[in-house]
Amino acid sequence: MPYETSYIDKDNVVCITARGRLTAEEYRRGSVEVVDMLKERDSVRLLADDRLLENAASILDFYDLPRFFREIGLPSRVKVAVLYRESGPDREDIQFFETVCKNSGYNLTVFYSYGEAMGWLTSE
Repeated sequence: MPYETSYIDKDNVVCITARGRLTAEEYRRGSVEVVDMLKERDSVRLLADDRLLENAASILDFYDLPRFFREIGLPSRVKVAVLYRESGPDREDIQFFETVCKNSGYNLTVFYSYGEAMGWLTSE
């Protein structure tokens, strides 16, 4: 499976870690699992570790994701930290995704350091 979900109990953080190429169907299935886990754990903190993900998404895919998040019931109050590799040809794409999500009312921020991502997620 190209992704796995986990939970950091002490920080009440739901995590999804993606590796390799992810199909649109796998991405959607993982997103639904994450939303279910956030509800089960009564968590408003999500860490998406995409450092090892091979981005196959188009700009249009990124643009449509906030609509998909609303469809599956991801609350806008959830803090989403996306952990991404610092360099690569798709860095502008992930920054565009961050902007689209913020403009759609989601509290999503891209980080290039695990410590910074967790620090932001666990801050009040």
